[in-house]
Amino acid sequence: MIAKQTGPGRLAGWLTTDNLVDLVTTVAAALGVLFVTITGIGLSYDALWDLARAAGSISPALTWLWPLTLDALAVVASLNVLWAEIRQERDRYAWTLVIAFTLLSVLFNATHAGLPHLLGLHPLAPLFVSGFVGILPPIAAAFALHLLVRLLRRVLERVSLLSNLAALETERNQLQAALEQDRAEVSAERTRLTDLLADLTAKVETGRAELTGLQQEKQQSGHARRPKGADTSSATEARARAILAERSAAGNEPTGAELGRLLGKSASLGRRLKRKLWPEIVNQAGGTGDHRRESPGRWPQALPVHPMRSSGGQANNGRGAGPGIE
Repeated sequence: MIAKQTGPGRLAGWLTTDNLVDLVTTVAAALGVLFVTITGIGLSYDALWDLARAAGSISPALTWLWPLTLDALAVVASLNVLWAEIRQERDRYAWTLVIAFTLLSVLFNATHAGLPHLLGLHPLAPLFVSGFVGILPPIAAAFALHLLVRLLRRVLERVSLLSNLAALETERNQLQAALEQDRAEVSAERTRLTDLLADLTAKVETGRAELTGLQQEKQQSGHARRPKGADTSSATEARARAILAERSAAGNEPTGAELGRLLGKSASLGRRLKRKLWPEIVNQAGGTGDHRRESPGRWPQALPVHPMRSSGGQANNGRGAGPGIE
């Protein structure tokens, strides 16, 4: 942090060559303007006072106020111009009054210089000069009052504007603070939602993993609950094929339940294997696969049928049930 420089050291740092020249020039110009203004007003005052006294339209005891009225209005208008220039504004009305009353002061000074000659030019000249001198004070007072009203109005407008700007600045700061608070709340809410989304994502992944584990457990439990003998592996099928081939060669057709019992499996598996393998085994043995059983596990015995012959030597059309007699 840089310490604020005060005292002679700061003054010595400010008094550079350019600043010193500006200061001397400004002071000299101000003194010159003050001197010219005082001497000009003083000399003009004497001439205007003498003109007002000679016109006779003003009481001799009050003639000393007439020059002050004229020059004071020019000064008031000049101050209005200065006020406007400081605030970087234009005041044409005040400039107009400055120029007008300066020209009037010049005109009255010229009139005073040639007053005896002018009064002798025309019989109405004294009346004209006297009347003009008499109407000038109320006109100057009206213009001065108007300048004051304009200045007060502009000052009040400026104060009101500054007050409104201050209120707007305060409101802007409040809105900015509210906006920052809303941003903080939105950021916190976004962070919370992000954490919640991450939590939900983790829970979803955990749920998926648990679901996969449950499915695997279900499959394993399904395999575990499967009845003994439900295995249809190639070894079981090979054993079933061997048993069926052996029974087919012996002329016996086992039932599905019997095949399952011989395999050590369930009866349903035995029936399923028989339906799958028995026609193939019968076809390989040269049979037709249409074997009827008289009793479980036994092949039906084929009985020879001899046709019966009638007296005419014709067959009995197979109606005979016993052996044919030659």
